[in-house]
Amino acid sequence: MSTGIVFRLLKKDERRVQGAEAIGKLSAKGVALAEKTGKQAKLLGNILTFSLFRGILAPQKSLCVSLEKGSVSVATGSRFFSKIRIKGMRSYAFQEVGVPGPEAFAGTVALAARELKASKLPVILSIPPDRVVMRTACFPVTVKETIDRTVGYELDRLTPFTSDDAYYDFKILTEKDSQLKIIVIAARAGWIDPYLGALSKEGIAVAKITVNVSGLGTLCSYMGFADSICVETEDSAISAAVVRGGMLTSSFGCPIAENGARSRESSIGQALKSVIEEAKADHGDLPPVVVSSIQEDRRHLQSVLGTSVVVLGDEDIRRRLSFSRKAIPYSVAGTIVESLWPRAKGFNLLRKGTDRKARRPVLISLILGILVLATWVPYVFVPLRLEEKKLMEMERQIAARKEEVKKVEALRKEVKELSSEIETINGFKADKPMMLVIMKELTAILPKSVWLTRVRMTEKTVDLEGYAVSASEVLPKLEQSKYLKKAEFASPTVRDSRTNTDKFVIRAELEGFTGEEGGTRKDEQKK
Repeated sequence: MSTGIVFRLLKKDERRVQGAEAIGKLSAKGVALAEKTGKQAKLLGNILTFSLFRGILAPQKSLCVSLEKGSVSVATGSRFFSKIRIKGMRSYAFQEVGVPGPEAFAGTVALAARELKASKLPVILSIPPDRVVMRTACFPVTVKETIDRTVGYELDRLTPFTSDDAYYDFKILTEKDSQLKIIVIAARAGWIDPYLGALSKEGIAVAKITVNVSGLGTLCSYMGFADSICVETEDSAISAAVVRGGMLTSSFGCPIAENGARSRESSIGQALKSVIEEAKADHGDLPPVVVSSIQEDRRHLQSVLGTSVVVLGDEDIRRRLSFSRKAIPYSVAGTIVESLWPRAKGFNLLRKGTDRKARRPVLISLILGILVLATWVPYVFVPLRLEEKKLMEMERQIAARKEEVKKVEALRKEVKELSSEIETINGFKADKPMMLVIMKELTAILPKSVWLTRVRMTEKTVDLEGYAVSASEVLPKLEQSKYLKKAEFASPTVRDSRTNTDKFVIRAELEGFTGEEGGTRKDEQKK
């Protein structure tokens, strides 16, 4: 091969390399420009869709329910002027070892919603982590535009469920090296549907389903620990949520063992070490944040773990969420924050991976809101002013007639009391006409030396018990009565040596009563 041909070939290769380098530079500039344009478009979209009303000028409210083993916690929260507050909370314990059944759960939620005056609010349901499957997966970056459909197709490969028999959601964790790393959380629909059905029977709609550990991670992020291992200590176990950038990336759990003299502090320290080491092995060195309401745990964690640990207690969370109750179930507190905090990166298994609805632009809403407010102010305050003047005039007239009103009220009260007494007497006379007549008759015919201790009266007879100087003188007196006949001793008389009197029991038959107006005398009947 001649030298000229070789030279021409070399020049051609050089031009190819230069062309490839130019194309590579243009591609890199195009990618950088696209990323910059995307960020600017996202910023512009956030500005246009930022709402001044929801949670800032108008309160945003939420009703959250945490379903846990052996208990149910219900709380209401609100966000006003960007401040999240817990307004009320109820906790109910159950005897079941596991989670409460659907019917008991729905009845408890309905009761709590009525007590908290939040029956009309949609429910945010938080379920235990042992009822969900959490997986991470990688996909090519080319499927980013259709990632929701891709996850639905691949769900049976990633989890034990298909997209038809599961509630699920996912988040994109990272995007690098032409790979998308996502986290998928799924729960069996056959387990969740009975709870949704029971709540629907109580008239309660569920707007969102999340996981307790997701609320725990959101709570730690809201407290200022967006990159951490959030650990919650309980009586018999601990649960941990690994949070990066405020997003749940994985969760861990470990029981707390107590054997013999082994102290709880040592047991929980070993469990925490196990969970933290496992989390660090998968996610790198992250600061551990322990959330605990148990004073002994908080006091000894630092020494047991031998590392720097941030401990959050009830007082810290109550102060941040403006809540005065001593015991705060962290799962429901985290769910409140997750439902109201705009920066929360929680999950909603009801979405099944679909995108959220686009927010309405706030500029138009702001203009309309100002116009409505401008017309609403005079519409409200002018009638209020007129009503206030009317009320002042009425109060003046009432004050002028105050003494008269007091006298009238006193007379009404007296009339009511007298009417009640008259009704009582009339009722007694109507129900017991014979008793009044017989008592009056006995008072008239018996001598003063006779006194009665008991009078028992039936429709046909009357039994008399009492004392007399001589019991034999009582019978003739009774025979003389217009209303009694056949008077006789019902039992032998007994002489009372202390009072020097005879104790007697006499029975006589009633005569001369027709059942109306106290009866008719027997001498009148003989005529």
